[in-house]
Amino acid sequence: MIVKTTENIRLLVLKKIISCGSESSYTFIYTACGEKIEFAKTIFDYEEILDISRLNRAHKS
Repeated sequence: MIVKTTENIRLLVLKKIISCGSESSYTFIYTACGEKIEFAKTIFDYEEILDISRLNRAHKS
């Protein structure tokens, strides 16, 4: 998957994504390599792109 981060354009291997988080209008994707990648889109935007059947979504209460 090719995505635009807050700093550049990246190629992400979907199998290497282990978790996602959000804060305000930003999404953070954490990879199996230990990277934390920041995106200027909401997590909802990425739910439509990612295979959410293999991810669990937790809500902050």
